Order: sequence, then C-alpha cells, then structure tokens
Amino acid sequence: MITTFITLGVIGWIISLIFGIKTMVDGWRNRDKETFGLGVSTTVIGLIFGLVVGWAILGAMIKTKYIDPHFD
Repeated sequence: MITTFITLGVIGWIISLIFGIKTMVDGWRNRDKETFGLGVSTTVIGLIFGLVVGWAILGAMIKTKYIDPHFD
C-alpha cells in the first residue's frame, strides 16, 4: 500500500512539473512575463502539492474499486 502512495505521489509530481515547465517555456518563447511567472509558480506549487494529486488519484481508485461496488 505504501508503494502505491509513493508511485501515485511521483506521478502527481511529474504531471504538475510537466505542466509548469511547459507554461514557463511558452512564456519564454512568446516573451510573455505573466505566462512565465505562472509557469514558475505552477512548478513551485507542483513541487509542494504534487503528492496531493497522487492521493486524489488513489482515493478515486479506492472509491471506484471497493466502495461503490459494496453499495451496489
């Protein structure tokens, strides 16, 4: 179970970081300071809260696989 938490946390971090880095690159290419700043803040937030995305995926998986069938 702890391996699942770690794996989903890493997946959440990767998704957040990819989005943040892509936004930074778009801002850099278009010389748009606001978009670049959004990318930087998204990357920082992704580093901090990326694990939460993984936990949300795990919660949805548990709900779909175990909780919903129990009450059907």
